[in-house]
Amino acid sequence: MGHWLIIEGDNGVGKDTLADLLATQGWTRVDGPRISAALTKARGLAGMEKVKAFLLYNEECRKVAAASPGPVVQVRYWPSTLAAGFRDGHLLWNEMLKIKNVYSTVLPQPTHVIYLCCRHKEHHRRILDRGPVRGNVDAISDDAWIRSMNELLTAFDVVKIIDTTMLSCGQIAQVVLDHLKESGHDRGH
Repeated sequence: MGHWLIIEGDNGVGKDTLADLLATQGWTRVDGPRISAALTKARGLAGMEKVKAFLLYNEECRKVAAASPGPVVQVRYWPSTLAAGFRDGHLLWNEMLKIKNVYSTVLPQPTHVIYLCCRHKEHHRRILDRGPVRGNVDAISDDAWIRSMNELLTAFDVVKIIDTTMLSCGQIAQVVLDHLKESGHDRGH
């Protein structure tokens, strides 16, 4: 594997769009359809079974990334799974930290983690623009999610936080590409 880039963030901040744009720049996308059976299974579950299934899906993505010869981009890794588990009441704070401590020690570190976020009002607008919302839109990016992601992202050596509120998709991609170039990781070379 060349360089392994993780894109984290809550729903509606531009993760998939960024990953698709990076794929046009020579990065291989290793999540989603390539591992669709594990993803479909995880989405169909509830409670701790859903958390466990998403952690298994994250592991399948990591294996595909490790087997890829060039630079890879992956949308979400274990931090967002644990943050969602905490937000949804399936994990207590101490349980989440215990899993974080194990995962940050045992699992390989990605080359970079990009954390996309946007302002609360803009986030709501983006979610509602997608169509019908499952559950409460106010719970999508609440304090529990933000607090847990801030804690979980400390497990990684390199995290770049990008506020996507006022940026176009192309501008977000350019910020990421510039960041990777400055750190010597552009296109995995």
